[in-house]
Amino acid sequence: MGIASKGETRAASARRRALQAHPGENPACPFPRWPETIIMSTVRCAAPTRLNHPQKAVPLPSSPQSVPPESPPEPLRSIGKRSIYNVPNALTSIRFAMAIAVMALIPSGYFLAATVVFLIAASTDWMDGYWARKYGQVTKFGRIFDPFVDKIIICGSFIALVGVANTPVASWMATLVVGRELLVTSLRGMVEGSGKDFSASWLGKWKMVLQCAAVVASLIFLQYATAPSWLNYTTLGLVWGSILLTVYSGYDYTLAAARLMQDEPDEPE
Repeated sequence: MGIASKGETRAASARRRALQAHPGENPACPFPRWPETIIMSTVRCAAPTRLNHPQKAVPLPSSPQSVPPESPPEPLRSIGKRSIYNVPNALTSIRFAMAIAVMALIPSGYFLAATVVFLIAASTDWMDGYWARKYGQVTKFGRIFDPFVDKIIICGSFIALVGVANTPVASWMATLVVGRELLVTSLRGMVEGSGKDFSASWLGKWKMVLQCAAVVASLIFLQYATAPSWLNYTTLGLVWGSILLTVYSGYDYTLAAARLMQDEPDEPE
């Protein structure tokens, strides 16, 4: 009994010293109530249960509209600018050089050479536009340069024919041809500048054909010292017919431009 009482006394003394060192704690708890010790004791006392196999993720149900359908990839597009150095513009430049050659050959008296060069320049008018549309080489420069060369070929030839002796082309005829081209070009720029279409009509295209025929007939007529009567009448008929169609087509274009621009308000001065 003495030994037991001494052991209990020693245990009580140990608990008393522990209470004095850490007041407010229960000495019966095997772990102190410090926050760090509580966390560690929880980990030691309650170890997590490990699964024998990895847990698979269960996909959540979703509506068909929540995932958008995949769209096919867009094809790559070229973002570079179209170069003006292409085949259609090169053909137009060659026609421009031919037009200058015709205006130089007519005053010099080389009517046969002028006829051949004029026929090549006039007959190849469709080639540059066809090539540009077929191979996608249409440029803003080409759309301006091509009709400009057409006007140089016709107007330049009429002006050059005026200065030749015994010519069937009078000066007032050349003035009407040039004036009509300037008027239609101004109307086209005004109408298309407002966002409306003012493309060439069939009347204007037939006018171009008749003018080319008149120039060729005049050049052939000048090759004879005394032209046969049939050639004389044919040349005069083509020249007068081209002038009449030139005036009428200019009148028709003016009416068309007036109809397109009648709804446009006048700009204040």
